[in-house]
Amino acid sequence: MKVAVIYNKREIHPSDVINTFGPQTRETYNPRTVELVASALEKGGHNVRVIEGNINVADSLRAFMPRELAGERPGMVFNMAYGIQGQSRYTHLPATLEMLGVPYVGSGPQAHAVALDKILAKIVFQQHAVPTPRFWFFTNPEDDLDSVTFPVIVKPKMEAVSMGLKIVDNKDDLREAVREIVEKYQQQALVEAFVAGREFAVGLLGNGGELEVLPIVEFDFAGDPNAIQSYSDKMSKPAERSARRNFPTRRRRNCVNSPALRSTPSAFATFPESTCAWTRTASPTCLRSTRWRVWEERVPTSTPHRRQATPTTRSSTGCSTWPPYGTSDWANRRWRRRRRRNRTTASRCVSRCALMSAVT
Repeated sequence: MKVAVIYNKREIHPSDVINTFGPQTRETYNPRTVELVASALEKGGHNVRVIEGNINVADSLRAFMPRELAGERPGMVFNMAYGIQGQSRYTHLPATLEMLGVPYVGSGPQAHAVALDKILAKIVFQQHAVPTPRFWFFTNPEDDLDSVTFPVIVKPKMEAVSMGLKIVDNKDDLREAVREIVEKYQQQALVEAFVAGREFAVGLLGNGGELEVLPIVEFDFAGDPNAIQSYSDKMSKPAERSARRNFPTRRRRNCVNSPALRSTPSAFATFPESTCAWTRTASPTCLRSTRWRVWEERVPTSTPHRRQATPTTRSSTGCSTWPPYGTSDWANRRWRRRRRRNRTTASRCVSRCALMSAVT
């Protein structure tokens, strides 16, 4: 099969666009990662071409992709492009591919549009009775801030990887944070009530009734319920992650219907059946993640999927003594955590490629 790996560079060259317009992208994959993905696909027996997602992407695909209308075997795109400029830039390449009639891996324009626009996403959550923190949004730092209840977390409404993320507890700092976001990111500032607690990532694989929930991963903040990861933290010293042993892989239908994961106070932001299509994680063969925070005191103490949630403590050796596994079991868990910590973005992408090769 012919597979085009499409990516975007960090800097926009004048030849990439007709004119610059709106916010410029700040996200991109390392070129080495892109090459590793292409290499993994080639090892799977595919004919691979790496294409830059700029003004010439349609012409490049026209020259490379087979024409299904002429009876040729269809090709597909492995989408690694974030878009290069403008609002809702995540949607640009998927929308272009749909216009051109080229299948691709990853979420569609509608899912990207809702997931990237955090204000719109929170409105969707509210309409479907999904618990979400109280929020405000501001266009001007001189707007009235009297209705805001502190502490709050401030972020650009249409950025990712914690760009511009700040926690503030007074009006002066909030006004300054809003000013920085409006001037630097050219967009509204989203202000949310800060919720202390633990943080999890949940990977979803597939679509519709075949959507599979992968093992839940918890971010290790050394027991600090107020800790967050800023953009610089994620780039230089990402938090250690550990897969929860007591969360087995299961299908979405079973997981959503489980009492432990319904829209109750124990689950801070679960997605009911009618809203799963809105999440950025709904992709054919590409693993992405969606996160939520859980109130520490409201985590279920006895469910089919969770052990009793007790506060994280530290032993005299400096190692976490939670969860209460046996000595050998805990040693194995620590080994797994070290292995996951050493995995790079490239290795995760290669795993995705291997999965796609197995599927195709």
